[in-house]
Amino acid sequence: MLTYKELADKLGVKKDTIIYRARKPPDKSIIKKNGINYLTDSAAETISKTIQQKKQTDNTRNTNDTVLTEQLAIKDQQITKLQQLLDQQQQLTANLQNKLETTQQQLTTAETQKTKHWWQKLFS
Repeated sequence: MLTYKELADKLGVKKDTIIYRARKPPDKSIIKKNGINYLTDSAAETISKTIQQKKQTDNTRNTNDTVLTEQLAIKDQQITKLQQLLDQQQQLTANLQNKLETTQQQLTTAETQKTKHWWQKLFS
């Protein structure tokens, strides 16, 4: 038999948590001696299992949250990299367009020069 405080210390939780959990088992699970409430061994075991299951669930949630946070960080890095690549591609496309326009202007100028007569070329 353990007191609320002893079981709380053993499980690493607050005394109030044990008191709250002790209400759920049947009334015969609490024995009062000399003004001190004691939990029967079966009640203490039931409460211990319940608290340990809750801790496991919390740990699983924390682990899942950690994994999801790491995945989000990786996705953020991937998005940043893709944005950089897209920016580079846009710059390359703009440079290529400028070169194409320059080449077309040079070609147009050369064709204009070809169509002029020799005397037009001489006086231009």
